[in-house]
Amino acid sequence: MAQAANTYNKKPRELSFKLTLQFINAFRQAGQLLKNGKINPYLIKAIVYKKVGNRPKRQEPRRVKRRPKIFPHLQKARHLYHYNKQNKNAYA
Repeated sequence: MAQAANTYNKKPRELSFKLTLQFINAFRQAGQLLKNGKINPYLIKAIVYKKVGNRPKRQEPRRVKRRPKIFPHLQKARHLYHYNKQNKNAYA
């Protein structure tokens, strides 16, 4: 992707990562990924074929939002929890 961007004077951020992966897989399956020990020039041309639009502030957080759950968090080791016979629905 970086090589394709450099070859065609584009910024790597202007190219689609997902489309690049799809092209690489397609060329690999066709057996055309390398030609004479170098990356196929048609692959490089295909990678820069579609320009991604302007995506300001396109940076996703690397976190997972916790969803509310009906069960309380496990605060002790699992083996320390035992079934409470007085209250059949609760674990102590």
